[in-house]
Amino acid sequence: MNQSATPTALPTLSRARIVFTSALLFTLAALLASQTRVRERVGPLPDGGFLLNSGWRVQPVGAQIPLSTMPMSSVLSNDGRFLIVLNGGYLPPSLSVIDVAAGTEIGRTRVQDAWLGLALSPMKELLRLPN
Repeated sequence: MNQSATPTALPTLSRARIVFTSALLFTLAALLASQTRVRERVGPLPDGGFLLNSGWRVQPVGAQIPLSTMPMSSVLSNDGRFLIVLNGGYLPPSLSVIDVAAGTEIGRTRVQDAWLGLALSPMKELLRLPN
C-alpha cells in the first residue's frame, strides 16, 4: 500500500480564517506597540504624594508644611505657638519658624553652619544651635 506523498490542501474557508486572524493579530500588536507610556518623573504627584527614584510612592499623613531642604531637628516654643525647625540638606542651612495654629512658615533665617542639634534653654528664652 503505497500512499502518495501529496500535501493535502486546506479548505478555502480555513485559509481565509488564518489570513484574517493573522491580520487582526498584527493590527492589534501594532496598535499596542504604538501607545506611548506616560513617563512618570520623580517628585510631587497630583494627589499630594511623592514618587521616589526607587519607584515607590509615599503618601503623607496629616497636613504638610513646605520647608527648605531636609528638616533635621525641631523644637517647640514654651507656649506651644511656634515650632522652630533646623533645615540642612543641599541648600544653605536655615531655621524656619512655623506658626503651629496656622500651619504655615512665618519666617526663615539663614545660619552659618548647623548639624542636627537644636535646643531651647531651660527658661526657653535662648535657642542653642551647635555647629
